[in-house]
Amino acid sequence: MKPPAAAGSPVWRPGKVYLAAFILNWLKMVIKRRNGVKMNLFRIEPDAPDEYEESMEKLWTYGEYVADMVQLPQYRRLFIRLSRMMRITGTIGGNWRSMYREHALAELAEVMASLHEMEAEAERIQDTMLREHVFDWIDSIACMRRSIAEEIRWDLEAAKAGTVPMES
Repeated sequence: MKPPAAAGSPVWRPGKVYLAAFILNWLKMVIKRRNGVKMNLFRIEPDAPDEYEESMEKLWTYGEYVADMVQLPQYRRLFIRLSRMMRITGTIGGNWRSMYREHALAELAEVMASLHEMEAEAERIQDTMLREHVFDWIDSIACMRRSIAEEIRWDLEAAKAGTVPMES
């Protein structure tokens, strides 16, 4: 427990302490910048080499590498099919309430069959980085498909039980 403040002394609340520390750090940052040292506003010590920027540069070069590989003719067809499956799954996910539920499930079954074909095709890719990128895409599409199928099945079961009226 804090002792009570003496009469006439300013009362320091945590907000004031944080504001004072922020202003102190800001002043230090201004002084350090004038001297050519980069400093973070919320830390007193100067910044170490920026690890975040280095990791972002690595990610950017990875993205550039994959973008270059996608342009190769042997992989172009696979990436067109992946983007098409992503769009189809997104369309089904956005519109399944206005479709017949059985038709939506049949479309999702076709998506699953296509994903299995693409997975078999991706296993033949020699480039490890590109293969992992393709498997990440396939996993994200499969996760979307499973989630949508679960919602549709729940809706069908609820409609059969009579707890939720079907819209279509």
